Amino acid sequence: ILAGLIAALALATVVHALLTGSRRQRRELAVLKALGFGRREIRASGAIQASTFSLVAGLLGLPLGVAVGTQAWRGVMDGLGLEVPVDLPVIALLLVVPATVVAGLLLAALPTRYAGRTHPAEALRAD
Repeated sequence: ILAGLIAALALATVVHALLTGSRRQRRELAVLKALGFGRREIRASGAIQASTFSLVAGLLGLPLGVAVGTQAWRGVMDGLGLEVPVDLPVIALLLVVPATVVAGLLLAALPTRYAGRTHPAEALRAD
């Protein structure tokens, strides 16, 4: 249950980062559209941003999470006077990073669609 809650919070964080990123980059995307970028290129830039964000988060978070979790588990078990070995599900851990990238790409679909529909004149006129 805790892992599911943490995964849901991570996904919500990715969605929030993508939405705020597309809003912050509204002017830059409008300039690119004025220079000839189409919806496809705007969506591709959002997908690249999402996959990079997810890949870096997975590659940094996974080893850090395993190290901190292992040390915390050992600390609790030592405090109880028990000696329980730490068994890591290696296959599941190897699938976490690709699953994170795929989830990031799926979650990027909505913000990139929103960014692709923005009219350049409206975005540039607002500034």
